[in-house]
Amino acid sequence: MTTPPPVKKKSLIRWERIGPALVILGVLSLLIIFLLDPFLKWVLIKAGQKVFRARVNIASVKTTFRKSRLSVRGLQVADKSSPMRNLFQWDEAAFDFHSAPILEKKVIIDEASITGLKFGMPRKTSGELLLSEKRPGVVGKAVDKLWD
Repeated sequence: MTTPPPVKKKSLIRWERIGPALVILGVLSLLIIFLLDPFLKWVLIKAGQKVFRARVNIASVKTTFRKSRLSVRGLQVADKSSPMRNLFQWDEAAFDFHSAPILEKKVIIDEASITGLKFGMPRKTSGELLLSEKRPGVVGKAVDKLWD
């Protein structure tokens, strides 16, 4: 007569899945740490160029989640009608925000400050962009209507 195999006691935690989950969490954390600031800089430049229809330059973007702070340094927005002048520029803008509401797709800014804000300053390079006159989509049409 054969003996039945021993019955394993069921655990609430599936230990064989903890390792892959930790690896995925580690990779995601590294991606956020190393790629979030360059991605935010790229998004801010592209959005600014769509809105102002002129070149937007940003020196650096720094995000600190421990202090819940976003800092944008060296922003320059060219004037569409006079490409060799800036519409406005600043040395640094800092925003203190709440981290938890971001998970709910909300942004709550406690404090914001801008230092070195200047208007109409000359540029070293032209700020002209070669964009098509009409942009597709609802947002593009709204921006076109606003500028017209």
